[in-house]
Amino acid sequence: MTKLFVVLLVAAVLIVPLGFAQTPPDTAADARKLSSVPDPVIAPFCVGTAFNAILLTPLDASRNKAGDPVTAETSETVTYERTVIFPRGTKIHGHLVRASSARTGKGSALFVRFDKAVLKNGQEVMMNAGIQALVTGRGSVSRLAPAAEERGPGYPSAEDFGSRDVSNATVVPASTESASRAQSSSGLPATQGGMTKQGMLTPDSQGALGGSDLKVYTPLSEGSDGTVLLSAGKNVRLDAGTKLLLVIQPPPEVDPGLQ
Repeated sequence: MTKLFVVLLVAAVLIVPLGFAQTPPDTAADARKLSSVPDPVIAPFCVGTAFNAILLTPLDASRNKAGDPVTAETSETVTYERTVIFPRGTKIHGHLVRASSARTGKGSALFVRFDKAVLKNGQEVMMNAGIQALVTGRGSVSRLAPAAEERGPGYPSAEDFGSRDVSNATVVPASTESASRAQSSSGLPATQGGMTKQGMLTPDSQGALGGSDLKVYTPLSEGSDGTVLLSAGKNVRLDAGTKLLLVIQPPPEVDPGLQ
């Protein structure tokens, strides 16, 4: 009887740890961890709201292709009705819609679109944004463009990249509600604005500041989104660290068949 008791006791000692080892993972705890990330929301900004950012992803028309991710980071705190929406350092995510290098015979162009910000808690803030202005640095455009009469029929247009209403491609500074109608003598959007003492682009800035031939098309009309960057130079290239002034555009059109 004593031997039988000892045998049963030993068996129980061996079986109990084995039972613990076979306990299934706590799926409820995993689900709680996943649900801790807030649901996506839509940015409350009005069309034309502009804010400063820095490009983190270098772009090169000769290397990048459609679908490549593009990331920027806010260089200022962005607020709405005295509420902080994007703390400084918030990541802004987008993608390259289309790219064309000089090898195509149509000059060089990039079509960029930003569609969301991601806060530090993981929450996504959906938006539709383009580039209102940027400061070109060394190497932003690989060489100077030829004169207008030398460009010929191969020079790309924003229409080639699907941007609508290019002739009226205007931007709205964050400080005003009406669109800026400034245009150059050629009828194209004029480059204007400058930098603050803090190194930020002023809210009324538009176009490519810095003396390059780069043209920036960012329509704010309904149905338009993203930014087309055009150059007759060898390649459009923006280095990481390029200063940007991003601007909120109208919400993208929804296909009626998907509603």
